[in-house]
Amino acid sequence: MYMEFEISKILPFYNKLRTSDKLALDRVTKRKIEKGALLPRCAGVLCVLSGRLRVYIVNENGKEITLYRLFEGEVCVLSGSCGIRNISFEVHVKAEVETTLCTISSSIYHGLEDKYPEVTTFTSTVMAARLSDVMWTLEQVAFSSMDKRVASYLIEQRAMTQCDDLKITHDEIARDLGTAREVVSRMLKYFQNEGWIIQGRGKVSIKDYSALYDISA
Repeated sequence: MYMEFEISKILPFYNKLRTSDKLALDRVTKRKIEKGALLPRCAGVLCVLSGRLRVYIVNENGKEITLYRLFEGEVCVLSGSCGIRNISFEVHVKAEVETTLCTISSSIYHGLEDKYPEVTTFTSTVMAARLSDVMWTLEQVAFSSMDKRVASYLIEQRAMTQCDDLKITHDEIARDLGTAREVVSRMLKYFQNEGWIIQGRGKVSIKDYSALYDISA
């Protein structure tokens, strides 16, 4: 089955499952999510077949900060407060581009964890990787200067899009970094005055990658 092929590529424990459990996963629905769509709370365990998801948190004042992104072939077990046992905080998940994914319900996934140690090991591995991503984000927020954070952000966006012309607004950068738009605007103006970028309407073009890399490093 086509879904079986896709699931088996993403979930390394798939071939360890009994036939009945494989069939349960094979019946998981594949769907396309439009760019900008917000996934519902407690969405379950997400398997990204194509596209890109943004995982973020929101404080009581509505300020967002990106924790990490999920790309093709990656799995999110923090896709809702009920996505995994003993996790009490809430994250939000949004499609940054058109994304195809399949969602394993929490009940099915917990059932697999109860029966297969390989599933528990996989969950722990994914959690450790995501914790590393979150700790890196917190380190940037707590200890890095804003010029370094913005430069790192532009380099990351260039790596994702494989393009020097980034279609992104000051508001989007501020949202991702968890800071004020005015702070981002001042920093981008400084970068432009130095000749490292050129700003346009809804666009930032990188002109001196090496200078931005030196700052970020």
